[in-house]
Amino acid sequence: MRIKWMINFINIIKISYKNRKKVIKIQRKFICLNLLLFFYKKGIIDSWKLEGLYLNIMLRYLNNKPIINNIKFISCSGHRIYLKKKKNIKYYKDNIEIILLTSKGLMTINEAENLNIGGEVFFILYY
Repeated sequence: MRIKWMINFINIIKISYKNRKKVIKIQRKFICLNLLLFFYKKGIIDSWKLEGLYLNIMLRYLNNKPIINNIKFISCSGHRIYLKKKKNIKYYKDNIEIILLTSKGLMTINEAENLNIGGEVFFILYY
């Protein structure tokens, strides 16, 4: 159930960026705090504020352009893709970031490689 909420939250952010929304309002129970903090740390969202049962999230734009261009899911409930800690993935584009679900939480593939852990390939951020 938690993964389903994470996917829904990511889809809301993806659609909001495509529609050029500045603020999105989401019910508090559907938010995964780890994902919210991850997006804040990566600079995808500016801030958030709790108002009653809802959470207002301010999206980040740079020169009136969205920070991210697209988010592509790799693993889904019927087809999961895992990376072992010894398998190094090399990607040559500077404008993408591969995000893993690990035992230590959400992290980029570079962070997981530095900690020498593997995980499930969750999604790719296109900048």
